[in-house]
Amino acid sequence: MKKIFLLVISIIFVFQLTAFAQVHKDAGNNFTTIESTYSTNYNVETNGKTEVCYFMVTANTTRTFAITSDETRYLMLSAISNTNSDNLIVFSRKNPPIIEIVKNGQILNIIPKKISNIGDDILWYRLKQDELKEAYNADKVSIILPTNKNSTIKFEIPKSDVADWETVYTSDMKQLRKDLMNR
Repeated sequence: MKKIFLLVISIIFVFQLTAFAQVHKDAGNNFTTIESTYSTNYNVETNGKTEVCYFMVTANTTRTFAITSDETRYLMLSAISNTNSDNLIVFSRKNPPIIEIVKNGQILNIIPKKISNIGDDILWYRLKQDELKEAYNADKVSIILPTNKNSTIKFEIPKSDVADWETVYTSDMKQLRKDLMNR
């Protein structure tokens, strides 16, 4: 019984340290959307205690079909702390997150120009269709986030998730809608 308990606890611990990614497609009366979400956790030392915090990146394209047909692309960054302490990651227009792309040893830093929503634990970039195209074939893609300690935290995004971004940002939304509505 003790071995089974230890095995279950070990499995839970491993899953908590694992990054998760998913691609979702959805169509409704007035919209079609496709998105990919990558999330992971990280540890923060606060007042001598270790806290587990969560970081999430969502790539989203939505096409509306109500009165006008409008297509928008977003990259949402979210950093959530489980405690009442200040969030380690600070979202700010003055010191925005950086998307670091490494390809053939060359580093390209991208700071998307349009922030459409910002809060204590979330930031939404509104993107042009090809704004992150350099990331799709990169050797490594990371997101560098400013902290409340005047430093940064860097999260490397797995290649499979960056490939999902390409799917999300380059999908033919009219065709996706037809495919989803005709199932």
